[in-house]
Amino acid sequence: MHQYRNLPPCSGAPDPARHSHGGHIVFIFSWNDFKMALILSNSQTRTLPVAVFNFVHEASLEWGPMMAYATIITLPVMLLTLVIQRHIVSGLTMGGVKA
Repeated sequence: MHQYRNLPPCSGAPDPARHSHGGHIVFIFSWNDFKMALILSNSQTRTLPVAVFNFVHEASLEWGPMMAYATIITLPVMLLTLVIQRHIVSGLTMGGVKA
């Protein structure tokens, strides 16, 4: 029975710090999902990472446009991280401290 004594504190009231870290990780994983987007998309429904992949050719790479698009792709993730950074840090420390 002692193995379940931590369950009630973990299942308490919803706290933004508890959910922001998990939500942020899920957002990053779905944002960077390349293989599934490459398989399921066509020329009109490409995601941004798949569109950047079009700058890779057999003989050369178009570094300038590829790096510009890569910067544009990372901006939403970086902005989201900056906005919810306080909640991410408190959520990570909440899980590391024994009550």
